[in-house]
Amino acid sequence: MVSQRITVGIWRNLAARLRQHSRAEGKTRSQLVRSARELGRRRGSGSSSAYESAREAGLIGGMRDALAGLSANLHHFQVFGRNK
Repeated sequence: MVSQRITVGIWRNLAARLRQHSRAEGKTRSQLVRSARELGRRRGSGSSSAYESAREAGLIGGMRDALAGLSANLHHFQVFGRNK
C-alpha cells in the first residue's frame, strides 16, 4: 500500500499517452509513473541534462510558420503592455 500521495500536473498530450500506455500494459497510471521514476533514479542523475529530459518529454521544441524572435523585435518591446 502506498504510504503517501502527491498530485502532479502534466500536459494533456502526456496525460493521453499515459492513459494509452496504462490500458496497453494493464497497469494503473500510478504504477507506470512509479516505474518510470524508479527507472530514472537507476539511470543516475548524470545520465542526461535537464534540456535532454525536457526534450524527450516533449516539453520543448520548435514551431513551424511562427513569428521570428519576438524578443528581438524592437516593435514588440515598444508596444508590450499597452492597451490597444
